Amino acid sequence: MLTITLRSTKSLQRITCNSFRTFATTNSFNPDTYESKYLAKTYNSDGVRGETGLVFTHGKGSKLYDEQGREFLDFYAGIAVSGLGHGDEDWYQSLVENGKKVTHVSNLFHTQAPLELAKTLVDNSCFDKVFFANSGTEANEGAYKFARLYANRVAEGTPYEGQKYEFISFKHGFHGRTAAALTLTHKPKIRKAFMPLVPGVHYAEYNDIDSVKKVISKKTAGIFVEPVQGEGGKVNAEWV
Repeated sequence: MLTITLRSTKSLQRITCNSFRTFATTNSFNPDTYESKYLAKTYNSDGVRGETGLVFTHGKGSKLYDEQGREFLDFYAGIAVSGLGHGDEDWYQSLVENGKKVTHVSNLFHTQAPLELAKTLVDNSCFDKVFFANSGTEANEGAYKFARLYANRVAEGTPYEGQKYEFISFKHGFHGRTAAALTLTHKPKIRKAFMPLVPGVHYAEYNDIDSVKKVISKKTAGIFVEPVQGEGGKVNAEWV
C-alpha cells in the first residue's frame, strides 16, 4: 500500500491513500465550518473528486496551503500535472503572454505556440509527431483509436479486415475513465457501474510475457502497458 507523507507546520503525519478521508475528518478541524465545504457539497458534482475536506487556497513550489493556513508538502503533484511545482514564474508568464494573443480557435485551425512546442518535443524525443490531449485518459482514448485505425487499414483485403479490434491490457493497471480507457483499466470497482464496456479487451499478468502470448491473436490491434504501474503499486515493467 502506498504511503504518503504530509508535513504540516504543526505536525508530521504519515497516512495511506486509503485513509486520507480519515485524516481530513479527524485531524483537529471541522471542514463543515468552512464555506468551501458547503460550496463543494451544494454546487460541485462529487464525480471522481475525493471527499477529504481539504481545500487548498494557494501553493509555492512543492508546498500547498489550506484554508487554515497549514502547510503541506505536495507529494501528489497534481498526479504529475504540477511537476514544475506551484506558482512557477516562467510557466505563469507563458500563460499570460499567450492569453493576451489568442484564446481558442477550435481544431479547424492552428495557433503558433502549439506548433513550436510540437517541434521542440519531436526534436528532443524519438517520435515523429505530437498529439496534444487534455488528460491521460484522453491520450489513451486517442491511442486506442489510432491503433484500431492503423490495424484495420493494414488488414484491408485480408480475412481479418474489420476484425482487428482486440487489445491487451494488464491486471492492476489504470488507463482512465472514458469508455475505451475504462475498459483497458483492470480495476473491477470502478468498472462495475458501467458494464458492459467496450468488447475485445484481454488482461494479462504484468511482467509475465507468457500470459501475453496466451491472449494475443491475429485480431490484436494493440497492447497497453504502463512502464511503471501507478495504482497497481508502483511496479516496474521489468520486461519493457
